[in-house]
Formats: sequence, structure tokens, C-alpha cells
Amino acid sequence: MQKTEEEVKSMAPVNILVAGKTGVGKSTLINAVFRENLTQTGIGKPVTKHLERITKEGIPLVLFDTKGFELNEQVQKEVRKEVLEEIQRARATGDRSKEIHAVWYCISSASHRLESFEEGFLRELSEKLPVILVLTQSILEEETSMLMDYICSLKLKLEQVIPVVAKPYRIGSQELPVTGLKALVHETLRLLPEEVEPAFINAQKVDVMKKAELARKWSRGFITETFMVGFTPIPFADAPILASSQVAMIAKITSIFGVSMNKALVTSIVSSVTGVSGAVYTGRALVSNLLKMIPGAGTVVGGIISGSTAALITTALAYAYINLMVLVATAEYKNATMKQSEIIDFMQKELKKQMKIIKKEKPYEK
Repeated sequence: MQKTEEEVKSMAPVNILVAGKTGVGKSTLINAVFRENLTQTGIGKPVTKHLERITKEGIPLVLFDTKGFELNEQVQKEVRKEVLEEIQRARATGDRSKEIHAVWYCISSASHRLESFEEGFLRELSEKLPVILVLTQSILEEETSMLMDYICSLKLKLEQVIPVVAKPYRIGSQELPVTGLKALVHETLRLLPEEVEPAFINAQKVDVMKKAELARKWSRGFITETFMVGFTPIPFADAPILASSQVAMIAKITSIFGVSMNKALVTSIVSSVTGVSGAVYTGRALVSNLLKMIPGAGTVVGGIISGSTAALITTALAYAYINLMVLVATAEYKNATMKQSEIIDFMQKELKKQMKIIKKEKPYEK
């Protein structure tokens, strides 16, 4: 959908440095947190000899991945130098959207200590950027606890130390679940500049409710806009404006969730709900538009009626569509698919449900 693509492109991208040795599980972590398996399907371009830039069209995210840490001391020095120079170069542009916003430094919990060069590098990085130390492969609780105690004893300037199991791990007949990813997402979000928060929420797939929370926040502005459209003094002039606003709202919500909704499916969804909301809107809108033809008080009364009606329908549409996106996104991130008939059926039922709730609560009047 063109409007959705435009919304995503307009987002200031979030830029994250993912540092650590090869084999500590950086790729697994990246693919577990972000949608569309970035390390497999994204485009990796060398920035320097030991630093790769990973991007993908349609995801407002840039990842910088270090290479070669496991090699000799000379290479380790080169990696550190290149990373620190890239941080400085990005900052020197004066464009905050190009700066590296946070660092995920990954070490395996199977390690019992940080190597001296890693400790020194962490001290340098944490002076320049917020750093989260991610303990990957935190399968054994005792090992992880010992390593965390050791790291704390170093008194590094870290924002947080987060143990993570990025994918289910089987030990004998037991399977350890994924852990730590939500904590990593929430802590990263806390550290990011406000202007790149929408991009990070779009790109991550760990916490779908964070997407819903942002979508509800954005929808309130559209709801207020449609309420004001109801006061348009020209009879029947508000319908095209209202429709345009609601289309923009749907595009924004879809862009926040970052799901692969094509134009045909969105059109089917919108068409399917016309019968649910249309009867309510048409009857009251006709009365209000007729009242607008009467000079003076009639205009005010008509405006109040159509403003409330427009806001009611837009609120119900927004909340129903957000709940649909939660369902679709959750299925998509589990590599499952929903049939078009299932999506449309859910949307119709959810819109009716939301209209009943909103008629009672009237949140658009608060």
C-alpha cells in the first residue's frame, strides 16, 4: 500500500551497533528481535574492513556488525579503531538520524570472563554511546550468574546486562524457552532518542503490544481531526475529508506494525466494514448535514452531531484495526498465515464490538 510505504520511508531510521566475536550468536539474536530475518535477507555492505552495514528495504533500521574479533591482537586493534572512527564520523555529520544510537555488545554466557581487549573496548564504547551487554546463549543459570557477578565487579559503565536465550534450546527431554528478548527491547527503547522510537518499534517483532500502544497514541490525533471535520460549515463537505483522514490513519497504523499487508487485502478489509459502520454514519450524517443548511444554531447542532459521529466511527475503526494488526502480526512473526476470510470476519466482528464500547465510553469527548 503506497501510503503505508511512504509512512515507513518517512521514519527516521534507528541505528544499532551489534559488536562481539563470531560465534557468540549475534545473527541468531538479530533475527530473533527484528522482523524478516535480517542477517539472511538483508543487504550487508562493508563500511570498513571489519565493519558491515546491514539494511533491508521497508525496515527503518541500520545494523552495524563487527567482524574479526576472534582473530589476533592486531586485528582486534583495527576493529576497535574502525568502530570508534565510524561513531565519530556519523556524529560529525550533525544528522542525528545517521548517528549510531545504541550498542549491543554480545558475549556468550559460556565464557567465564571478558578478555582484556573486550573489557577495554567496552570502556571506550560506553564513554561515547549507551551500551547494553547482552549475554547470549544464557542456557545454564549458574554459569550466567557467575559471569554477571564478574562483570559487575569490573564496574563498567554499562546501561544494563541482559541474559538472553534467543531461540528455544533443547536439553534432553526438556526445552528451554526464549528469554530476555523483551527486556532487551524495552531497555533499548528506553535509551533511544524520541525521534527514532517509531522506527525501532516498527522493526522489532518481540513485543507486538508496543506497536499497539504506539498505534493507539497516533490514532488519537486522527480521531481529534475527524471530530473537527464534523464542524465543517459546508453541507456534505466533510465526507471526502473524513474518508481521506481515515485512509491516512489506516496507513499509519499498518506502518507502525510493519506487517506485509498488500493493497488488495486492505481494500477488502475497508470494503467489508462499510456495512457495519456505514448505516450508523449515513443516517446521522444525513440529519447533521441537513441541519448545516440552516443558518445559525442549526450549523452548530449539525456540527456537534456529525463531529461526534465521525469521531465515534473513526475511534471504532482505529481500535478494531489495531486489534486486527495485533492478530496478523503475531501470526506473521510465528511464520503462520491468516486467510483473507478470517481477517475480514475478525474485522467485522471487532468493529461492531468497538462501536458498542465506544458509544458507552465516548473517549473522543474526553
